[in-house]
Amino acid sequence: ASKDTFEISTAAELAGLATLVNGTAKDADNNSIAAVNFSGKTIKLTADIDLNNQAWTPIGNGDSCAFSGTFDGDQHIICGLNVKIKSGSYAGLFGYVYDGTVENLTAEGSVESAGEAYIAGIVGMLDRESEDPAVKNCVSRVAVSETVSDAELVGIGGIVGFSYGLISDCLNEGSVTITEESSGMLFVGGIAGMSMGEIRDCRNVGVVTNSADASSMSEDFCVAAGIAGYNLGKVHSCANESLITSKGKACGIAPCDEDDSGESGSVANCYNLGNVTGVTAYGFGVSSGTAQNCYYLCKVNGEDKS
Repeated sequence: ASKDTFEISTAAELAGLATLVNGTAKDADNNSIAAVNFSGKTIKLTADIDLNNQAWTPIGNGDSCAFSGTFDGDQHIICGLNVKIKSGSYAGLFGYVYDGTVENLTAEGSVESAGEAYIAGIVGMLDRESEDPAVKNCVSRVAVSETVSDAELVGIGGIVGFSYGLISDCLNEGSVTITEESSGMLFVGGIAGMSMGEIRDCRNVGVVTNSADASSMSEDFCVAAGIAGYNLGKVHSCANESLITSKGKACGIAPCDEDDSGESGSVANCYNLGNVTGVTAYGFGVSSGTAQNCYYLCKVNGEDKS
């Protein structure tokens, strides 16, 4: 391998990558090593890795300790992922990716949070400054769950929790769930909890549930959707084939949210085959906004729709 490419084949090496990115690594003299973001570098898996359900610390824990390189799974599987975090964190196999790329990877296991957070099976936060971060050709078989008691903002997804970048050619097979009560803004999506970027050519077959009590908040802030729970970007050429349930708003694909300047998200060339259940007048086969060239064949709030 060249000096710009580093190969990983074991759980210990993967954990070592996490310590380097998170700034918790030590040298041979037990001195701290400054955080390494791997910008311009490629990390390549050369074998499947079993994390054996040991407690996993996500790779990247914030914008000052983020992964900014390319992680190429080379079609390998990382199984036995076990993440449990508290409030105010980013979690997944990766916690925080900043101007970086994660691709060609399958993850299996569970990710759990107990408060305000952005969490997902692959990447908790996909952030950017000037480059185009991306999660591409990934599969999540991760059960992602959030138990909320007092949180202002939560975004959880099968692939990415909160995305400013591109998510493409990804498949989610894991359940994505919010439970308990909160008066905050809670967004759950099969692919992304919240998206300000682009989602294309993705498919969700995992059950998506937002069972938080929406009685004390607007239905627009308690959302479950097949692709993105909050959408201020572009969702196109995507599909949902599983159950979508919310005590607030429920969309087969994604809403078309609008910011203060009047810019709004879009949904196009998508289909939904999964039954959708939201509160009265807040169940939508595809989107709560205007979707282009889309169709759905499912029950919406118990009634056959197409």
